[in-house]
Amino acid sequence: NIEQIGGSVRLDSVVGQGTTIKLTLPLTMAIVSCLIVQSEGQRFAIPQVNLEELVMLKPEDYQEMLGYVQDREVLKLRGDLLPLISLAEGLGIEESVGHKAYRAYLRKLNNRKVVRQGRSHLETEEDQSIYYNTSVEGAETKRKEAVRVLIISVGINMIIDTLGFVQKNQLSLTEGKIRNKSLELVKKSVEEAQSLLIFDNGTDEQFAITIPLIQRVDEIDLKRIQVVGGKDYLEYRGEQMRILHLSDYLTVQKPANRGEKANIIIPKETHMPVGIMINQVVDTKTMLIDIAEGAIHGPGILGSTLIDGKITLILDLYSILEQGEPDALHRVHFREDQTKTSKILVIEDTPLFQTIVREYLTSVGFVVDVEENGKVGLEAIERGDYDVVLCDIEMPVMDGFDVIRALRADPKYNDLPVIALTSLDDEKLIAEGKKAGFNEWMIKLDKEKMLQTVNRFIQ
Repeated sequence: NIEQIGGSVRLDSVVGQGTTIKLTLPLTMAIVSCLIVQSEGQRFAIPQVNLEELVMLKPEDYQEMLGYVQDREVLKLRGDLLPLISLAEGLGIEESVGHKAYRAYLRKLNNRKVVRQGRSHLETEEDQSIYYNTSVEGAETKRKEAVRVLIISVGINMIIDTLGFVQKNQLSLTEGKIRNKSLELVKKSVEEAQSLLIFDNGTDEQFAITIPLIQRVDEIDLKRIQVVGGKDYLEYRGEQMRILHLSDYLTVQKPANRGEKANIIIPKETHMPVGIMINQVVDTKTMLIDIAEGAIHGPGILGSTLIDGKITLILDLYSILEQGEPDALHRVHFREDQTKTSKILVIEDTPLFQTIVREYLTSVGFVVDVEENGKVGLEAIERGDYDVVLCDIEMPVMDGFDVIRALRADPKYNDLPVIALTSLDDEKLIAEGKKAGFNEWMIKLDKEKMLQTVNRFIQ
């Protein structure tokens, strides 16, 4: 697994003394923003993208905010009952005596309705546990493991796979209630909130690319670049890597002087190595993007948004690759008569995804209409004659499940290909979607698979 993500493992053994294991991970592993917490003397990292909020509980809040439902400890928060578990207990780590005593004390309070004022003698630093809202952990991945390992400069930190943690410990009061709560809120925490790599190119301009499209970020010595046929190449891990410069393909400033070193962004989903040269990584953020196309739009630029008060250009990574090194992409070939005569409807409420999916489809010649929720999407289907419909799952007014059920209830739409386009990839949810009538279930941002699937349905 380490080698699959571009890292390496080295073992050095000395007879009678022991073995040293050295893990080298790509720089991409360092751009995951995490909250570092401690439990039972061990350090853990929780990816910030998976956190809804933090709640600090004081001893005087125990009686008011903590309780038991269906023999499960819960947090009473703004009218909701959220299932709780200590990090140590959930990971199978032996808890301290103080922690166990605290739980017995809490159960006694709830069972006997004892009202206790003041500070409990059981309060210790460990009792000031930080619990996180597990009810909104959407089905983002099929992973079942609860823990991963990350090596960083401060030592060894176990990365918590929040979905795996929730599934492993069955943190739900009733499946239906938690699922409905999750699907109601997951749009805000998963789909609308995008993980961005923010960087500069050695100029005053700032750029961003969605992190799921990036394989890794690496630093290079500019002296290693070789010019062949007017193009820049780099020997990278035993292979020839083409180096692309943003200013060659975008209407942006060209850096005056790069110095001796620079960074390269290595995209995913290429069948030959390609690196996009940048100056440095400025930050990573997970945020709701209010994308504005306007005047700041063009080939390779999806639009712009404000990040910390600075105009930031959101780049279309696939467009840059298509301009600079098209042979690196797994291209899907369409017949011109098919693309010109096929109409596709995209039902999606997130502006960034509206822009990305439309760019993907129009880049090969399709006529594309976009609607912002299921209700207006159904109205568009009634008016128009669409060959394929791409539909988000979580939307306001009417969600994707309501859309597909309404379509399949009408015999005239039984043969209309409807593809779910979402960030949710939970196996149960996918099975439910297929049963409801979706022809295919796809994860957003995978351009190749999207085009292949659309191509299959318009044949």
